[in-house]
Amino acid sequence: MQACLVSPLYSPSRGTGFVCDPTPGRHTAAPMSRIDADSADIAPYPELQFQNVGRYEYKNKGSASMTVSCYWQVGTCAGVCYYPVIFFGNFRLIEFINSVTGWDMDIHEALKTGARIQTLRQCFNLREGIKPSDIKLPKRMIGIPPKMEGPLKGVTIDIESLRKEFYKKMGFDVNSGEPTKSTLKDLELDKIVTAE
Repeated sequence: MQACLVSPLYSPSRGTGFVCDPTPGRHTAAPMSRIDADSADIAPYPELQFQNVGRYEYKNKGSASMTVSCYWQVGTCAGVCYYPVIFFGNFRLIEFINSVTGWDMDIHEALKTGARIQTLRQCFNLREGIKPSDIKLPKRMIGIPPKMEGPLKGVTIDIESLRKEFYKKMGFDVNSGEPTKSTLKDLELDKIVTAE
């Protein structure tokens, strides 16, 4: 069963991270897999507590996936270990950062910061010629053809719906993965990121 835990067939939202994160294919770049546990308290903030999320639900997961991904970007940029930020459920990351920096950041500012980080990472890849739309999971990892036996027998996941939902909530074009002009403006990145 251990091999199942890192499989998108077991946790489809892990597949979202595998194909949508600017460093694709890394299990640590897929913190949104935690929402596939039906209920998940990622952190002690209401914005990061999720209930009744179906493991094999492919629509309406984008918002939760985006929120967890942006939160993780803040944690990783602060140099905090993956486990307390994503798995403990009670780690007060925002208070930790505020104590160290003297800032007065709230969860909404933190999530916007995470969105800026994630968007800049995406823009870096685009600048370097990496097309997000080219990043695909091997068919076997999405269940084509479906397994004939075992705990994941018959499972095929809709990775394209998960990708599009995530990109839509991030403010990226759902087909190309490129951040929209309005997203860049909202995140105050329009002066930094220019199309040339």
